[in-house]
Amino acid sequence: MINKLSSFITDRFVLNGTEQVDDIEVYQFALFIIISNIFFLAISLLTGLIFSCIIEMIIFFISFQLLRTFAGGYHAKSETVCEIATTSSIFLVGLIISLCEKFGLVQLFTIITAVIAAVVIIIFSPVEARQKPLSANERKKYRIVSILILAAITASIITAYCLKIRMIYIPCCLCLVLEAALITAGKIEEHFTVKE
Repeated sequence: MINKLSSFITDRFVLNGTEQVDDIEVYQFALFIIISNIFFLAISLLTGLIFSCIIEMIIFFISFQLLRTFAGGYHAKSETVCEIATTSSIFLVGLIISLCEKFGLVQLFTIITAVIAAVVIIIFSPVEARQKPLSANERKKYRIVSILILAAITASIITAYCLKIRMIYIPCCLCLVLEAALITAGKIEEHFTVKE
């Protein structure tokens, strides 16, 4: 859906003669990234409205997008699967945040899983996409940036936990857990792809 929309818009610019045909793939990719970020931000906001946790979902979305961009992880084989899986993940995060708020569910468990997730991210990031392998320099750069982002998120979790600001530390913990799951899935996929 998003790919078709970005292609349609880009083709309109080419048909109108405003852009060079050589650059069409670059424009399509840039537009795809912009539209998908807007789409998933809208899904996050809608989920926040449904579960009465808009601020938490914004915090989750921003921290997850930053970390995911540089740490990488599993990528679905089709855009439709990606959209469904991402939407489901966002909805699940909203549900967990809501349950934590309503029932004060296992805050210690959330912190412990976030610590384990952080270790997984440190060990394995970045996990590159099959479609876009990284050079040695890019790999090094992405690793450094992902660890710096992880450090900032971890500092936010620790500070918010000490100050008892659940609306910050719970979505940040869930961000780390989801990213670690995607990195683990990406590593497993990478392992089996290499064996084939």
